[in-house]
Amino acid sequence: MSIETTESKNTYSVPNLERSFRILELLGESREGLNLTELTNATGCPNNSVFRICRTLEELGYITRDPASKKHRISKRILNLALGAV
Repeated sequence: MSIETTESKNTYSVPNLERSFRILELLGESREGLNLTELTNATGCPNNSVFRICRTLEELGYITRDPASKKHRISKRILNLALGAV
């Protein structure tokens, strides 16, 4: 099921927030990281949305981007959120 299908089911949802968490989940599952094309294909979201979400998450410190490979990876800042729940 694509994220677009999930978004249309709940009128009180925030689509970009859902997309952001889906991107974080995908990056959390990938050891080597994912580039924008891979994230766009995996989420079914528009490339521009994926780009902007990734830039925002990077600016907030939740993901990192390797300039050479252009792959995004989840950062250790996410661990701080998870540890807060424990």
